[in-house]
Amino acid sequence: MNTPNNAPDQRPSTFSEPAFTGQTTGSKQLDDQIEPMRVTSVMVSSVIHDAAYHVLPDTQITVCVITLTNGTKLLGYNYGSIDPAAQDWEQGRHAAYNMAREKICELEGYALRERLAQGSAA
Repeated sequence: MNTPNNAPDQRPSTFSEPAFTGQTTGSKQLDDQIEPMRVTSVMVSSVIHDAAYHVLPDTQITVCVITLTNGTKLLGYNYGSIDPAAQDWEQGRHAAYNMAREKICELEGYALRERLAQGSAA
């Protein structure tokens, strides 16, 4: 997976890439047109330029700012543990990153729907 240097080391646990369920046609050209009709983990990863994390002062709130290759910034956050002594900062980073990444999925899904509506899946 192509992740920014300061992104969590593993794919966020709640993001799962659906398996391709369509049948192949035997024609690479047609298969290539069918496959892009869904948002994949690779598509989402390819538009991430950077991820930065911030903890709000005197809180357990972690904020993740993902910057996309086109300069768009998306925010994810995690409120952290109710008990400050039980705070898991790495888990907070993963949750905040995952929330911001889900927003990319929504944006990429919208963009794909627009391309399909205009008659182009590319």
